[in-house]
Amino acid sequence: MRSLLILYLLCLANVSLFSQEKLQTKSEFAAQSSFSMGPSYTANRCYRILLTTKEDSRAFISARNEKESSTFGFNTGVKLVYWFSNNFALETGAQFSRKTYRIDHQELTSIGLVDYEGKHRFDFISLPVKLNMVVVDRRFIIAGSGGLVLNALHKGITNEKVIYLDVTFEEREYQYTPGSNIRRFGLGACAGMIVAYLVNKSFELRVEPQLQTALTSLADGDIKVFTNAAGLEFSLLVNLGNAKR
Repeated sequence: MRSLLILYLLCLANVSLFSQEKLQTKSEFAAQSSFSMGPSYTANRCYRILLTTKEDSRAFISARNEKESSTFGFNTGVKLVYWFSNNFALETGAQFSRKTYRIDHQELTSIGLVDYEGKHRFDFISLPVKLNMVVVDRRFIIAGSGGLVLNALHKGITNEKVIYLDVTFEEREYQYTPGSNIRRFGLGACAGMIVAYLVNKSFELRVEPQLQTALTSLADGDIKVFTNAAGLEFSLLVNLGNAKR
């Protein structure tokens, strides 16, 4: 009987220790280090919005906005998170960001075209600065996230196919680089909801649905171009050492 009691107590102690590890919170994770770092990848559904203040361009812009459709893009890079309290963190990093969109079957008979199709791609180097706020502090964490993004245009490519009134067609490609009426730098905003899982005291897996919107126009002419995206970000964060706050 005494042996059974001792065995029972040993088993109870093991279960208790295991449970304490499983009930690790974000506060305990963040307390291991002020800094976390890791790779991230975001699958995006991209679209753009055209605006103009010129009255004679409104019909063209309206038709173009109706004919454009969203397409897939992505962000990939490295993020760095600094926890300045148990529930608040600053997040930054560097990302390669590809925004895409397409135009399907737009009739432009007024300028001699029966049909127009276009595929557009813009590549950016993006530097986000966001604030994370934990609202649920368990082994699964829920946190709000939002901030600003500095976008530096690397290059843009447009592939067009035009069909003329005489049924002839032409395929052509344009490349855009910063200069003339294309801005090198732009400012955007992003917001999302982080759902994270604490693998252990060193690793954290994150999934974050997020919205990205341009605050400044990509083009500097009469027609303003705003690139936007809605996506799902996946990331793995690693605690960097034991620098206690």
